[in-house]
Amino acid sequence: MHPTAAEHASISALSGELLQLKAGVDNATRRLDSTQARIDEALARLSALRADAAALNSTTGAPAAASSTGVTVAAPAARPRQRQADVGVADLLPPRTPPTSATQPARRAGASARRGRRGAGLRSTMEIEPQLKEFWYPVEFSAKLTDGMMVPFDMFGEPWVLFRDEHGQAACIADSCAHRACPISSGTVEAGRAVCPYHGWKYAADGACTDMPSTVFCRNVGVRSLP
Repeated sequence: MHPTAAEHASISALSGELLQLKAGVDNATRRLDSTQARIDEALARLSALRADAAALNSTTGAPAAASSTGVTVAAPAARPRQRQADVGVADLLPPRTPPTSATQPARRAGASARRGRRGAGLRSTMEIEPQLKEFWYPVEFSAKLTDGMMVPFDMFGEPWVLFRDEHGQAACIADSCAHRACPISSGTVEAGRAVCPYHGWKYAADGACTDMPSTVFCRNVGVRSLP
């Protein structure tokens, strides 16, 4: 290619790239202008909301006065003078005496005690009463609990597992191996024994461990069971 032609080609390529860059700059400028317009609109709305809030406070807010205890309280509106004809039974009663400084602490103490009793009652109702654990609760249909099947479930925050023993009777034991606390329900059922998948410990319907393949057998080891 002739050097002059190559120079013209490179200039044309640079001109094309320059036009693309200019189009990108114009697009970014338009986006920036649109974003700035939205920001200005949001600031204007915020200023209007602040003005409305200030106007609302000025029309509804009562003048504040500092009490002797340092707490700012709203000053009560002046009560209009009542005409003689409007006097009723309530006006004939003796005026109520304002509480003295000696009675105020006692009233506050009584109110605090009542709040404490109410709070204690609320916390008590949110806890599980021990008597609730002495009832029977349905957890699975008997027809769905087939031989060789384990059904895990939670009751009062504790894990349990259902299976059928060697006599075909439903059994329920804690779903936590006595060895390493592995979920027994992840294992299998062999000859009416729930087998832990970790080290193969086997559990009978009463929760007693009947086999410990991973170690020397130790008596009186087991997990909790439910009737």
